[in-house]
Amino acid sequence: MKQEPTEAARRAAVGIPVVHGREDVN
Repeated sequence: MKQEPTEAARRAAVGIPVVHGREDVN
């Protein structure tokens, strides 16, 4: 989890906002 801190941030920042942001914004 320390070697890939981007995967955790991507799933949390790209797992919720992207699904509710891309379909809602686009």
